[in-house]
Amino acid sequence: MAILIREDEVRELVQMAEAADTVETAFRQLGEGKAFNNPRTRIKLSGEILHVLPAALPEMDALGLKSYTAFRGGIRFLVLLYSAKTGELKALIQAQRLGELRTGGVASVALKHMSRPESSQGALFGAGTMGRAMLEGMVNARKFRQIKVFDIARDRLPAYCEEMSTRLDTEIVPAADASDAVTGADVVVTMTTAKDPVFDGKQLQDGATVVAAGSNLLQKREIDSTVIRRAKRIVVETVDQAQLEAGDLFVPIDAGFLHWNQVHELSDVLSATCKDGRVTERSTSLSQWGWACKTWRWRRKSTRPRRAQVPGWKCRCRECMGIQPEKRRGEMAYELRTGTKMRLGDVKVGEQHKLYEIH
Repeated sequence: MAILIREDEVRELVQMAEAADTVETAFRQLGEGKAFNNPRTRIKLSGEILHVLPAALPEMDALGLKSYTAFRGGIRFLVLLYSAKTGELKALIQAQRLGELRTGGVASVALKHMSRPESSQGALFGAGTMGRAMLEGMVNARKFRQIKVFDIARDRLPAYCEEMSTRLDTEIVPAADASDAVTGADVVVTMTTAKDPVFDGKQLQDGATVVAAGSNLLQKREIDSTVIRRAKRIVVETVDQAQLEAGDLFVPIDAGFLHWNQVHELSDVLSATCKDGRVTERSTSLSQWGWACKTWRWRRKSTRPRRAQVPGWKCRCRECMGIQPEKRRGEMAYELRTGTKMRLGDVKVGEQHKLYEIH
């Protein structure tokens, strides 16, 4: 039976440390050829977009896709999780929090394996919802003495930093400006919607690690060409996805500062093929399925009633429809209490609730 896992359940069941561990497992399997990932595809309407990101982790019995719509009324995320063994739909998962955990989890894995172990000063650009997830990922990977946060909406920074300091038990303070945030930082993370670089790459200290996570279109970039030229290593989640939407890399590649054969994948880092340097992170769906599968398992083991149905779908089992059975011509026929007769086949009392049709 497919179950619906809502946002509040995801928040209760999955923590950043668990998400980061599963993200790492997923990328290791990708590097070993045991996982599969296709680049994001988009359908663009008049200002509105449908995004679809498919992937598979057969060893975790996870197959499926994340989809989300970006409309004027908001963004809506949904994961469809199938069994990689049977093709059965196991769960529909509301995926706003899953996306946060996945993005913060990738940053955490990258910092764990690429930043200096003694890193203690951090910087974050972007004080939004995804910025909170990046802060979670940062403190999961390293013990920071202080993290400075900068955002164009400066008036909300004090409350934002106070909230996250309390939640993460780490000193998180507003930065006076972009230069103040970057100066002396061992780790710099960007999670913005900016179309132009958010800081000057010349101000980075030697040995700093940069995680640029906000840009997912070729016409947008958060870091300048100086960052790319100074980088010892440049790492993306997957090269094929980066070639479609890594705006941070498009300009230096077009200018001849960089070539795609100099760009490594995160799975290379985990297999020790490449070490140290800057990280430019792009969105893929692979790691979503690992912990989507775990979320489904945890949800199945929970003590909560498991009869949540997908809104807009009707359960057709006898118990939900109020059907009384009666034998007719050797076949099972059922009659609704409204008097309408319908044939549903050999459906048994007590059978698990199933989702059959939209109404």
